[in-house]
Amino acid sequence: MFDPETGEFRPAGDLAGFRDDHGAVLLSDGRVLLAGGWGSEGVLTSTELYEPGPRTFSEGPAMTSPRAGFTAVLLADGQILLAGGFLDNEPTTATADLFDPERDAITETGSMREPRGAYAAARLSDGRVLIAGGLSRGSVVASAEIYDPVTGRFEQTDSMDIPRYKSAAVALPGGTIMVVGGAGDVDGNRLYASTEIYDPERGTFSPGPSMRWPRYKLAGSVVSLRDGSVFVAGGAPQAERFDPGSGRFEAVLGDLQGDRLFLAAAVAGHRDVLITGGYDDLIIPTDQAWLYRPEATARQG
Repeated sequence: MFDPETGEFRPAGDLAGFRDDHGAVLLSDGRVLLAGGWGSEGVLTSTELYEPGPRTFSEGPAMTSPRAGFTAVLLADGQILLAGGFLDNEPTTATADLFDPERDAITETGSMREPRGAYAAARLSDGRVLIAGGLSRGSVVASAEIYDPVTGRFEQTDSMDIPRYKSAAVALPGGTIMVVGGAGDVDGNRLYASTEIYDPERGTFSPGPSMRWPRYKLAGSVVSLRDGSVFVAGGAPQAERFDPGSGRFEAVLGDLQGDRLFLAAAVAGHRDVLITGGYDDLIIPTDQAWLYRPEATARQG
């Protein structure tokens, strides 16, 4: 547990068991849902609920399908969309579930148009969810689809200009979505500095501004700030920030001491961004943390 007032970490309780590459999302009631991921015996169907007051984890309802490498998306009505991901015996799944925090129950919803994992996802201003790219049937894809929580169905939309794998998506002021970076194949070759902008009114993608560095393995590494800018960390030794006013990415001062793949970034306090963990090119993880302050520079924590 991180205290933004003191800049210190404190114990936050223990998970019921090992899991990684799982979904995690803050619920509207302040709890945190952890779902699926890889466990000691393979891909998990289990979920856990974290209570911030007593700092305890409790068992949640099981998903209808095991899944890892997916994105848990908070819907406008407070439910959580748990879609796609990787399985043990099949490369990817198209199934999707909904978690209802009022009943602490999971029910199946419509399936995606195609199975996919390691995709980018973001909620649109009208409550629908954009899902783009990822790995499908063994290939990196450019296709995208939209989940409509009213109908419980996924519908195909315009494809991106290029296939993207392990990218990220974030909402911009005005209702568009930016898909950031990614890779063109599963081995991490052909890394992208490019972005694409999805316009939900037209249902189309168009080229966006390029980042300063190519990046991938960005799940959890891209954060929308309260001033409308976008903070991007991971995949390069330096972070950067997109200013929608200028339409440009600018480097953030401070060194993350490596590319830091699959790190996690989250707003802490009113304006700061807490950057934690990740691993380097040798898949060696770190327990380091950094704090980015918009009015100053990034500093190591």
